[in-house]
Parts: sequence; C-alpha cells; structure tokens
Amino acid sequence: FTAGQYVMVDIPQANTDTVTRLYSLYSPEYQKRYVELLIHTIPNGLASVYFTQIEEGAPISFRGPAGKFILQSEERDKIFLATGTGIAPIKSMIYSFFHRHAYTLFDIKPPCIQLLWGVKTMKAAYMKNELIALQNLYKNFSFTICLSREKNSVFVEDNEKEKELSCLKRGRIIDHFSAKKISSHIEYYIC
Repeated sequence: FTAGQYVMVDIPQANTDTVTRLYSLYSPEYQKRYVELLIHTIPNGLASVYFTQIEEGAPISFRGPAGKFILQSEERDKIFLATGTGIAPIKSMIYSFFHRHAYTLFDIKPPCIQLLWGVKTMKAAYMKNELIALQNLYKNFSFTICLSREKNSVFVEDNEKEKELSCLKRGRIIDHFSAKKISSHIEYYIC
C-alpha cells in the first residue's frame, strides 16, 4: 500500500449480512509483516462492538488498499492538520517519508514537516512521546498538539516538564493555524 490509503473492513452482523467500514492504515508502508488500524470505539457502534469483542488471532476480512490521500511530492514542505483518529493516515505518511529519506542527502535543505493534531484532552494525546522522539530524531519535523477541552492544570509551569509540555497548546487547530500563513510552496494535508 501507499501511506495514506485505507482498507474496507467487513463487519459481520448477526443476520449473516456484513457491513463495511473504512479505516485508514495507521502503519507505515515499509511495515510488511502486519497492518495497523486506529479505531475509535463508540458505545453500541456496529464496528465498535465487533472490534471490542473479537478475540486475538481471529481472522478479519478486508479489501484494499484504496484511496488517493497520499503524499504528492517528496521535495516540498508539508503541513499536516489532523483531529482525532484523522492522525492515522498522516502518521503513516510522516513515518514512511522519514523512512524513505533516512539516509538521503538532499541537495538542498530537506523539506520541513509540520503537524498540528487536535484532540480533546491530554489523555487522548497518546502519541505525544512518540512525536517528541520523532522531533528529536529529525530536526525538520515539528508538531503541536491542540487540546480543545483540557483543564488548566495540564499547563501549570514546571521547569522539569516545560520541554515535554511545550508541544501542547490549549484550543483547537484553527486557533494555532492561520490562513495568512498559507503558501503555494507548501503542501497541506487535512484529515
């Protein structure tokens, strides 16, 4: 598959029919042994009930990959805007990009990759430490996690936690991304 694509998962139902749900591939394209899906479960949702009750090792039927939400170029700067599980195809694209260029020497400076990820609370920011590690590894990568419903207590200043918390901003993505910054030299990906 190409990073950013999705699969169509068949969800069996009690009446022997199946319902299809689309899930973006969360794993990077270089991962060949398995695929990862990022699934948000909701109470009594058809797919949610299926995924919360399925036993480990049980077969899952899906079709794909499909979709054209993929990187358009390797050379241009990129800004990724994601909320909630919209991070799935974007994580796949970012990790696949850095894997392809881990040992590449760009003739000019490498493209800048910026991520703004919107979640409700700090608890929902499950990728924070992983993104910090990625930022420490690649100097052309930066990210901000926008917390739309977090209480003020997360933002209490503490010198030891200052760097860890510097990626967190209160508010929604739109509060931290200005349309004035839009440039035709940058690729934008929104999910």
